[in-house]
Order: sequence, then structure tokens, then C-alpha cells
Amino acid sequence: MTAVCDVSVLESPENLSTAKRFIGGPYYFPSSTYSWLAREKVISVRDVVLTYSLVSSFVREGEVVVAYLPEILDEVARKLLFEINREVPLSDLRALLLSGHLHLPFLTLDCQALQRLSEKGEILWEFSLQAERIVLREIISAFRNLATEVGEQVFRSLNNGSSGKIAEEFKARRDSSLQSLVSSLGRWGGNSKKLNFKFLFLDLSGPLQDFLKYKTMQRGDLRDVCEKSLCLVISPELLTLRQLENRG
Repeated sequence: MTAVCDVSVLESPENLSTAKRFIGGPYYFPSSTYSWLAREKVISVRDVVLTYSLVSSFVREGEVVVAYLPEILDEVARKLLFEINREVPLSDLRALLLSGHLHLPFLTLDCQALQRLSEKGEILWEFSLQAERIVLREIISAFRNLATEVGEQVFRSLNNGSSGKIAEEFKARRDSSLQSLVSSLGRWGGNSKKLNFKFLFLDLSGPLQDFLKYKTMQRGDLRDVCEKSLCLVISPELLTLRQLENRG
């Protein structure tokens, strides 16, 4: 299993090792953020300091894969940055959109990251489950299907000229089926490692309306961007993290 990681995972070898206990990797990381790091050698994101020598060693060893974020999604990230008065780092927005592009979850060890991201969206579902391979596979599969469905809904609303209450309507329609899936996966136990799963609806209406208004994208490409409205954020349960820290 793999995921797109945020800067908290790459801060130290210890953090990378902790992340691998939950999701084996390798982890994907936006090439734009890596290029910034390669140029500056040391950068700070959310008070997390990354050094080029360390992160580049992760890349050489195959622990981290530097992945290209399409220019149109980088533009979306930058537009969102200005909408929220730079309260969320561009690096986080890029990583979140990269996870949507690759149809992978976004893994973070920093709960503050999600708190800031939720300022530009709404958490539709959140739950905690064992970090078992089958659990991850089923949740990621559900995420991909839901992202396609919410993308269609966002696209239709966009073309109808009304945003409506997309998040609330979507949650109401799919709440029962997702809760049933979570209940069925809850029987998988025996593994003390637990993960928090959060489905985040990201409000992309600003950039999307601009694309539609100025006709700068083909309909199929615009629909694809709409699918990035749904994100799956994964983080280790705090209690589990403390247990791992105590074990050294």
C-alpha cells in the first residue's frame, strides 16, 4: 500500500519509519515542492523543517517517489491559496491535489494539517479502523468510487450555475452505504495500530467557475478536476503514536 505524504513524514528518519508501520510505501511527494527544497536546501512548512540532504536520500533509496503535479492542478492549488489568505501552505494543497490525481490517500502525521485544510472544505465522514491491508484496500476503493460520483455532481452543479449544498446532499445520499462498509471492516482486529480516516470535501468552486467562465478547459478535463473535490486524509491515531513512541 502507498500514499501521498506530507512534510511531517519526511521530517526525520524516525517519522518515515513511523509512517511505514502503517502504510508501507513508497510515498509520493509533489515535484514542485521537491524542486523548491532542492533549490533552497532547507525549507519550513507548518514549522516542519525539511533538509534536502535527508529527503534526497529517501528519494535515492526508493522510499519516496517525486511525482509531477499537472500544471492545471498546480494552478488550482495557487488559486485556493489566495482564497484562504495563505492560511494553508501551498505545499499541503499541492500534496492534497496530487493525492486526488493519483487516486491515493493523503498521509500525514500532523493533526494540524487537517485542521487547516478543513477551513477550505468540510469533513463528510471520519472514523478509526485497524491498519490492516484489507481495510486500507477497501477504504481506498470506496474513496475512488465516491470521488468519481462527487465529481459528476460538482460538474453538473457547475454547469447549472448553482453550487447548492453539494457536500450535504452527497453525504446524505452515501452515508448509509459508507457506514455499512465501516461496520463490516470493524471486525478486523488484533492489530494494535489504528488509523484515522477522514473524507474531506474540498471547495474548488472558485477555480472551477473561472475555468468554466473563460472556457479554458475541455469539458472532460474540467470534469476530471471536479473529482479532486473529494480527498481521503489518513493519519495514525494519537494513542497509537504515543504507544509507538514509548516503545522507541
